[in-house]
Amino acid sequence: MRIEEIEDSRRLELLINGVVDYAIYTIDLEGNIVSWNSGAERLKGYRKRDHWPPFPDLLHDEDQDQGLPQRALSIAATEGRFESEGWRIRKDGTRFWALAVLDAIRNDDGEVIGFAKVTRDMTERMQAQQRLHETQEQLAASQRMEAVGQLSGGIAHDFNNLLMIVLSNLETVEQVAKGLSGAALPRLQRALVNAVRGAQRAAALTQRLLAFSRRQPLDPKPLDVNRFITNIVEFIQRTLGEGIKVEAVGAAGLWPVDVDHAQLETEIVNLAINARDAMPGGGKFTIEALNAFLDSDYCRNNHEVTPGQYVLLCVSDTGYGMSEEVASRAFEPFFSTKDIGHGTGLGAEPGLWFRQAIEGP
Repeated sequence: MRIEEIEDSRRLELLINGVVDYAIYTIDLEGNIVSWNSGAERLKGYRKRDHWPPFPDLLHDEDQDQGLPQRALSIAATEGRFESEGWRIRKDGTRFWALAVLDAIRNDDGEVIGFAKVTRDMTERMQAQQRLHETQEQLAASQRMEAVGQLSGGIAHDFNNLLMIVLSNLETVEQVAKGLSGAALPRLQRALVNAVRGAQRAAALTQRLLAFSRRQPLDPKPLDVNRFITNIVEFIQRTLGEGIKVEAVGAAGLWPVDVDHAQLETEIVNLAINARDAMPGGGKFTIEALNAFLDSDYCRNNHEVTPGQYVLLCVSDTGYGMSEEVASRAFEPFFSTKDIGHGTGLGAEPGLWFRQAIEGP
């Protein structure tokens, strides 16, 4: 028998049940599900012999609390149609993102006698849109970082040249001052020492800016991380003072890494100073190291790394912490919560040095 030879009612039934990617229901005025197609059984997990719950119970709890089912029926009854997207619940309790359309069914006199509802699973599309949005945000952030890097690199290069001139002239003055005498000489020598020290610190800052902009190459060398964190504890303890306890926690069989020693030490010291500022009443600063394997799921959400073996270096403190807003910007270059004159925002840049420092064999 050909389909055109089947009676209209039976043909309509075959048509509705042949649509397996869409859940199609008829709903009475009270919101009870009266009939459904095979697509509804496939999507919702119910079968013909099952007792179907009322239409409102198929929606997410938040939608029910906000009165969405009743509002949907009311709008469909008065305007003829209601469309929405949101979470829906299957028989087993799992949820999916759905696009749902609710149309009013009218009799010959135009009275609403029920509703026709069509639902489609849009979870994959919603997840794809989320991934696209995340990728676009990461691209925009990368472009901003590149622009900042180019700007800071150019400024640092020119500023470094000027500093070399200042340092050279200071050295000349210092040599001349050694042949002088008089009561003002000690004061002049102290001023020269402070000037040279300040210029050297400024030069170190420009080197970090150049490294950030990729114009200053890093100098990675093999490093025993256990020995490194043990040796740096004493230096950090002197920096933080007696009110803060500094502790290093190593791990047996820790993999060796290639890292720029000076840059890594600078990062740890900067983190320690930030921790000190967050613990005005004293506390504890801890450095931990351990082997870690980053799988594809982790790397899918953290695009700066690839799957493989790493050495993880963790720094923690007992300070008052950061708000969610501050934490979301913690790795932005030049971002600082400190008052003007008390921070450059160029403390730790884990996006550059730590990524190279933690990579294992």
